[in-house]
Amino acid sequence: MKTTYARIIPFAISLLVGISTMPMINADDATSKGMDFGVRAVKQDNQMSDHTYFDLSMKDGQKQTLPVEISNASDDEMKVKVTVVDATTTSIGDVQYLTTNDYDKAKGHRLTDIVEKTNQTITIPKNDTVTVNIMVNSPKKMYGNILGGIQVEKVMPENAQSESDDEGISVRNSYSYVIGTQLHYKNLPKDQFDFSLGEIGLTKVNYRKKLSVDINNDNQKMISKAKTEVKVSNVRKDGSVTDPILKDTIKSGSFAPMSTLHMPLDPDKIKVGDYQIDVTITQGKQKKHLVKKFHISTEDEKAAEKDSVKDSNINWGVLATILVISLGVFGFIIWELKYKSR
Repeated sequence: MKTTYARIIPFAISLLVGISTMPMINADDATSKGMDFGVRAVKQDNQMSDHTYFDLSMKDGQKQTLPVEISNASDDEMKVKVTVVDATTTSIGDVQYLTTNDYDKAKGHRLTDIVEKTNQTITIPKNDTVTVNIMVNSPKKMYGNILGGIQVEKVMPENAQSESDDEGISVRNSYSYVIGTQLHYKNLPKDQFDFSLGEIGLTKVNYRKKLSVDINNDNQKMISKAKTEVKVSNVRKDGSVTDPILKDTIKSGSFAPMSTLHMPLDPDKIKVGDYQIDVTITQGKQKKHLVKKFHISTEDEKAAEKDSVKDSNINWGVLATILVISLGVFGFIIWELKYKSR
């Protein structure tokens, strides 16, 4: 089987560009991207803004239908999966709309908790539009905001053709749209700025050992442009604390309402022993300082080490540059030798 580097490089680039599993496309862009289906949130009387997503003023116990129009622009019948998702906080301080919020205190006050159906599969005739209704049943007593989304994903047929290269490697594209959904209830006190620390310990993230710190946003509202500073110190046998051995900062991050940021830290200096973590979250003039002691046992370290991948200290960018220069010099020498032999 013949393989050339000239084929490998373009194929690697095509993989990076061609795999689109879940692009976050605004609802108003959904029918203008050359796709064969599009989505639109039907504007409601209690819409609070001109945004194309649902941004609604709600009351305690209010029931409301959220209509979503889904258009099939193809000449074939199509199936789509409609899923209600919650807003969650990523490990780098971004808000995403992909899964169910896993923070225990959020239960009963998540979008997935107050809709009648979280998953539906809809069939749309060719060149037609259908309306899917999402029924919301608001909590009887509610303050702040509920944030989530309505995800619409095309169901790919089992026999759908995939893009394939000569070596038999195939890529199947799958696209989905997410319509943001924000429900506003009675205002929370402006000075409410509540956070707490959850579990702290060694874990594996993408098969790499990390020190995971759970920072909980205990506010039923979005926290944006917040600076999160984390310091970890050793605790001596007499209970005193050393200078920080580990520091990390998210300079400007966001927390979804009532959600957890699972922050991964470099574990190189974390061995078996006792530690103290200091977390400071700042947003404008508001500040919250959290302190918690934790212990790393031999069992914790062994569990985190098992099957973990060591981070390489190789600077691949520098190595690639050296390789390119070396090949260039080698090629020039070969050319010189051939030229002189003529």
